[in-house]
Amino acid sequence: MKTPRWVWPRFDVDSHAISDRTRYVWRGGQLRRGKVVLAVGDPTTMLTLSPVTGEVDRLSSIQTAIDTLSNAGGGLLKLDEGKYYLSSAPIHKTNVDVVGSGGRKFQILPISTWTGGADDPQNALWKMRGSLDTTKLDSTLTATAEKGAPQITVAAVGTLQPLDWIWIEGRNVPIAPDSDGAPNVIRREPLQVASTYTPGSTTIPLTWPTLQAHTTGLSVKGLVPLLNAALVGADFYAPAGPVAVGVLAEYASNILVENLEGAGCSRALFNARGLHDFHVQAVHSRGELNSIVMLESALAGSV
Repeated sequence: MKTPRWVWPRFDVDSHAISDRTRYVWRGGQLRRGKVVLAVGDPTTMLTLSPVTGEVDRLSSIQTAIDTLSNAGGGLLKLDEGKYYLSSAPIHKTNVDVVGSGGRKFQILPISTWTGGADDPQNALWKMRGSLDTTKLDSTLTATAEKGAPQITVAAVGTLQPLDWIWIEGRNVPIAPDSDGAPNVIRREPLQVASTYTPGSTTIPLTWPTLQAHTTGLSVKGLVPLLNAALVGADFYAPAGPVAVGVLAEYASNILVENLEGAGCSRALFNARGLHDFHVQAVHSRGELNSIVMLESALAGSV
């Protein structure tokens, strides 16, 4: 029986329970809705951080906590209410949930020496992202994959294995116009290799069909995605800039962002680039933004 994808309703971080009309509980290291297993992880693996006085860079302490939980197989990082200054963005990790203690918000701010482009999506206060792995695959499509294609064909493979992930990106020149009316648009899509894949083969069957069309010549690389992660109760505030994005989410699947607030980000409060299976809920801006939520090739999700 296939394990259902998990869906997060509102999260009560102190009782380790999920509650809306149906009660969701942690039991035996699993998130359950009745007898149905919805997520894997153990919220008893939990760390808590508190704010300190003044503009003190908290990047190291936050990243260390995230890495510690990730190395333990996952867990919960609670940030007490208050201000947390950063010199650059922490990198969120698989199976780690970052939440405000007691349902209260924690505020993320840039230190005064922060620099970055006003429209650069990588100029973000928080990054929920995986990474590319070109040792597994660094190639191009040798045939167009129409939307709904069960497999793709590439020029060459590296050490790709069944159930690995891949990332397709590039301009689909013949397929769709961009905002200027030119016949090209950038597409990004994370995909999982099917269990039936034969290592070394340039024909790669997929766990699910493509959700976009991709033309011959587009880049195909190996991917180590961010999986099963949540960010709940964050306030991203850039009072003097120059911060482009509050949260950048890319190279990821099965993530939740909820109860997000912010001001001062010049591009977007939440910028999704090539996500698969995501849930974004209750995102609010306290001021003018180019976009509150900016979706770029964000697939199979809800906002």
